[in-house]
Amino acid sequence: MKKNRIAILSFCFTIGVLSLFAQTKTPIVEIMNKSAHISSGGAVPGWDAGFRQKFNSDFQYMANQLDSDMAIVKMEGETGGKTNFEIQISITFMYDCKPCKGENAVSEESFFASFTIIDASTRKVIDKFFTDKSHWIINGEPNVQEMVDRTWSQFLLTFMKAEQLRDIIKQATNINDASLTFKPKNSSDKLPMKADGTKRGIVKIEVIQTTDAKQPVGENPGNQLTEFELSCENGNLIDKAGMETKKVKFSGFEYVANPGNFEFEYVVYNCDEHCEKYDNFILKLKSQNGVNLVREIKRHKEEFECYGYTLSLDYTETNDLTGTTNITATWECFNINFGKPGAEIAEMDMNALAAGEAFDANGNPLLPPYTIPIATESGLIHVSSPKRNNEPVSSSFSSTGGPWAEIAGSFKIDFRDDYLTNPPELIWVKTNVRAEELCGGTIPAGVYLEWQFDIWGNLPELGYSQLYQPAASMCPLLNNVANSTTASVPEYVIPLMKEGKAFTFTNNNKFGTYIITGIPQQQ
Repeated sequence: MKKNRIAILSFCFTIGVLSLFAQTKTPIVEIMNKSAHISSGGAVPGWDAGFRQKFNSDFQYMANQLDSDMAIVKMEGETGGKTNFEIQISITFMYDCKPCKGENAVSEESFFASFTIIDASTRKVIDKFFTDKSHWIINGEPNVQEMVDRTWSQFLLTFMKAEQLRDIIKQATNINDASLTFKPKNSSDKLPMKADGTKRGIVKIEVIQTTDAKQPVGENPGNQLTEFELSCENGNLIDKAGMETKKVKFSGFEYVANPGNFEFEYVVYNCDEHCEKYDNFILKLKSQNGVNLVREIKRHKEEFECYGYTLSLDYTETNDLTGTTNITATWECFNINFGKPGAEIAEMDMNALAAGEAFDANGNPLLPPYTIPIATESGLIHVSSPKRNNEPVSSSFSSTGGPWAEIAGSFKIDFRDDYLTNPPELIWVKTNVRAEELCGGTIPAGVYLEWQFDIWGNLPELGYSQLYQPAASMCPLLNNVANSTTASVPEYVIPLMKEGKAFTFTNNNKFGTYIITGIPQQQ
């Protein structure tokens, strides 16, 4: 047997389709018994009518044997749901005799049938097979009734079985692959697109591949067989209602109604919020032929330009209190922006911050440069993005512990949000700022890259407790204090930061030294 932020853009069909259904339906198969082709070519008068009579009287019983979990079978013209597949039947009887009369009469008979399964909506042939040809040599003059009985018995033996029909439908409707493409919505945007949280693209489902077709098979708007889900991980799709969402659903019929032009609009993620250079678009089959399931069909990985720096720190310090401390750490998506000359600087919304959100006073995502409206922040401009996750992508730490080593069993850095580990933060001081409350003195004009780690030791009976804090501070009084170095950025580095170029610099005091290196992520 031959086996065979997104809106859905302008669909070209007029039948209203509810695609967010809970479960698809079992395929309905209509056997075209009334229009079955039954022919002997007129070679035997009476055979066609006799066979048709048998066919009409007994066929309903045979059709009932085809019902299965993969098919609800009905007769031609019968009510009971919208048809997904049709079975067309052709029956051929051939007869020859020589001589045809008398006691020496000898006849030769041949009989076979064919079954053609078609997609009821598209009228495309899904499968077609022929029964083996039956052949008889009959002595004596022909008897029409005996011919009818003989061929009918053979037809019953060779008639399609429920398992055959089940396998044909399962094979034909099997979704085994798909093709997804991505392009900018605006022709002026080039790939890879900048991940700025605003640009839009188009995700196109070029092909949904079944066993022998480039689209779902057997779909009927009144009895839909497949439900799909398209999702993205970092950006947003927009559903039919115009709402941003990570997932959109659609039926196989919706795709079949608009093949080759089935597109979804996509809003790119904000690199400041998701430090990723890629988004994954995933097509899943959620329901098929009345069975709920989750099966991934295709995954398309699209590259985006995620701007910022990969920032690395190499710190070593020795003092009498904490011994020798070595820390290396790397952060990604360290975004630096000094703003355009004369441009207004955003102000942080403190109410939003209290709720765990970073927005400016106008309700926009908080991006550098920005200020914080509290007294101790007066005169300080933040020119790097606020981080929602303080943990570096990689780090190493060792400590001899000094006098603490005799007490603490071990040392560690605790990166959990409940504690006070501060990620790097770039602060611009345009003019000298008096900051007695913050620093106990005046902060000189300049640019400062602050960072801090909280070191914990495992103390007897107390467990892990906070012991000391290696840090780089913009407060001059702390520059020669154990575990604290200056955060000042050398003058020659600032133009490199403003231009998005690589930079490196070293700071030290009488206790230790550190090296900061920034490598631009954008290519």
